[in-house]
Amino acid sequence: MVIVLVAVSIIMLVPIYLLAKNTQVLADQKKEQLNREDNYVDAHEVKDTIFLINKKARVLADAKHTRVYNLFSDITENKRASISITGLAFHIKETEDSTFEEISIVGNAKDRETLLAFRRDLEQKEYVQEVNLPVSNFAQNADIDFSIKITLRAQ
Repeated sequence: MVIVLVAVSIIMLVPIYLLAKNTQVLADQKKEQLNREDNYVDAHEVKDTIFLINKKARVLADAKHTRVYNLFSDITENKRASISITGLAFHIKETEDSTFEEISIVGNAKDRETLLAFRRDLEQKEYVQEVNLPVSNFAQNADIDFSIKITLRAQ
């Protein structure tokens, strides 16, 4: 009985042994392939890559991005229920005299009164210098597609 159990155990271990041997052979082949490949790294290329990574890190660390996120959050969270905002964009406009920031809002309003109330709400914000709501947005009585440009105060 013991001999039969040992024989069955050996027979069952053979596939596991073959699989392990095959895995070892594949690992050795991959190691040899990697050793044969040219491992030359250009120092200028590494320097340029590090420079780009640092530049991106500085951009992400810039407080203006956090500020823009806070502005967008304030506008979208404090809007009226019958206003649907479909797009927000932030622009930095440069003229010969100055630089100013502008937020563009695109959306849909239930009716004219709601759109006017939304405009008044935006004008009350402390960071808003000017709200430009074109008259053409009032061509319809209901289900109004609108676009608003907000000029931000200088910070």
